[in-house]
Amino acid sequence: MVRAIRFERGDKEGKRKERSRFEDSPTSGKKILRTKKEKELELKTKILILEDEYGEQAKKGLDFPCFEVKIVKNIEELKNIDPKDFQPDLIILDVNVPEKEGEEPKDNSRLSSAIVKEKFSNVPVFYYTMAFHHGKHIQGGIGEEPGFFKKLGIDDLKSIWGEDTYNKFKEKYSEFMDVSDKSRPENWIRALLILPILTTQASFLSKINSFYFWPEELKEKMLGMLELTNPNLASSIKRYWENVIKK
Repeated sequence: MVRAIRFERGDKEGKRKERSRFEDSPTSGKKILRTKKEKELELKTKILILEDEYGEQAKKGLDFPCFEVKIVKNIEELKNIDPKDFQPDLIILDVNVPEKEGEEPKDNSRLSSAIVKEKFSNVPVFYYTMAFHHGKHIQGGIGEEPGFFKKLGIDDLKSIWGEDTYNKFKEKYSEFMDVSDKSRPENWIRALLILPILTTQASFLSKINSFYFWPEELKEKMLGMLELTNPNLASSIKRYWENVIKK
């Protein structure tokens, strides 16, 4: 959580009082005043991932100081998480996972969704999965609904963005065109960076406040894609970050 220090009017002793500013939206235009300790603190985005097959790839792809990643491999492990021990900022669920270790994976998206909703009611949830046919990766993606992967291979975004925007995106960010292949570690960070383009969840967009503490290379990539597909949101985020005092 981003916190602020400011002087209160009428405080005779001039004491500084700490107040949370996390609820401010990127468009609020309010400045965040922070103590030296807070400025030096590298906030981590905590990510909970349900993934039975590509957990190591996820760890490798999200190996950045700004992330704290917890991976569970089945429904039983998901049930056993104590919210007091790990409170995620973002949850990514696979669709086909086993209920217990050693069992065959199946579509447990309804069950996993219910579990995380009960444990982490206000945390944004996304589904990241891939499908095969005769051993060949044929489709997949990341989205807000468990079935969204069936229609999201980035090509399908042409109808949402328009052909001109789609072509510009494809030319500039060609590496994102096969983001659904979870076996490639680099696609895990790409899936995370593309979420602001795909989401309508206010709970997720509020997390962008804390993305200020991500490495510049990640922020620039995310903003670059948003400037193509959602320029108003990109401008709002940039204005918000510019109002964070850096010295």
